[in-house]
Amino acid sequence: MDINVCNWSEISIRPGDLDVVGHVNNARILELLEYGRMEWLNAQSWKPNKNSAAVVTRIEIDYIKEIRFGKPFINTLFNNNKDIDFTQQDERECCYSITLNQSIKSQPDSEDVYVNAIINISFIDIDKRMLISINDYIQ
Repeated sequence: MDINVCNWSEISIRPGDLDVVGHVNNARILELLEYGRMEWLNAQSWKPNKNSAAVVTRIEIDYIKEIRFGKPFINTLFNNNKDIDFTQQDERECCYSITLNQSIKSQPDSEDVYVNAIINISFIDIDKRMLISINDYIQ
């Protein structure tokens, strides 16, 4: 099973996304990054088990420049800091989390970066409320 390494998502900033200062509030930026992660997950060839979920376990975010009204782009990039073997059956060798790098830019090829983030995602069994491997997350 392969991982689609990179995904770009165009978003529209709506008037309700802006705070009284006239830029996108930092809490709303977290929601925009979540949208980008969902788009990235949907672009994968994976079919998650119905009793499993991918959950954010850590976010490190740098707010570089304010986001105003417009249509910025979210880049979600798989951080290949470890090889994932989807055929691995040995529990000690399975992968239980992945890391994504995300950025929000004015255009995909632009140097104009608004936000950079590093996101750790783990996989859980919804019923048992337990951590599971990526192999168990995917059907």
